Amino acid sequence: MMNINKYGYYNMVDIIKPCEKGRFQIKHYSATPEQVLEHKAHWDKIGIDSITHGLDKLVVLYDNDITRRHGNNLYSVVMSSDTIEHQSCKVFNDSAYGDVMIAGLGIGMVIIPLLHNPKVTRITVYEKYQNIIDMVKPQLDAYIEKNNLTNNLHIICRDINNPDYSLPQHNVIWIDIWNEMSSPKRQRDMKLLIRKYRKQLKKKGVIKWWGEEEYYNDRVDV
Repeated sequence: MMNINKYGYYNMVDIIKPCEKGRFQIKHYSATPEQVLEHKAHWDKIGIDSITHGLDKLVVLYDNDITRRHGNNLYSVVMSSDTIEHQSCKVFNDSAYGDVMIAGLGIGMVIIPLLHNPKVTRITVYEKYQNIIDMVKPQLDAYIEKNNLTNNLHIICRDINNPDYSLPQHNVIWIDIWNEMSSPKRQRDMKLLIRKYRKQLKKKGVIKWWGEEEYYNDRVDV
């Protein structure tokens, strides 16, 4: 039995192995004690519980194009299995049921609890970059097979900025396509995407997004 932390997430190091394709790379990363303290101090300032895994390994997805532009990988993290991510995504995983749509595959962290959730009947993931799909999907498929789970996961290479309204509607939509949580562009994008995807919701459906808790206390019902 795999360990599950207090936010309901599994240890992604056991599921997603290091790999690289094109501009994207997945690594296993261990923070130093100094980095853990620096990380905690940053999030404590804005009132977010920042209990970390300590020195446990994290799974991190990097965009090497951004690394090359900046000369380091500080700004190139696309997704990680850090506890901050667990906390930010928990409200989505707790509310997920029925037909779920996810924008942004990342390392597949939010997908694992959905696969174990009997209330979720279908998971559709839209990912803009085929290279990310090629790295992550086979590993998720292997996890599903190993654990004898129902494979209700469908991953499609598609830019969500161009919705297809002919597709089936969803009960819950989760949008996580930004690298930075504190970004004015993310706020502008989110408002536009909410307007676009209202048509993709079933009755009483809900849209949620990464970093929502930084700006709003309540969920956004659409």
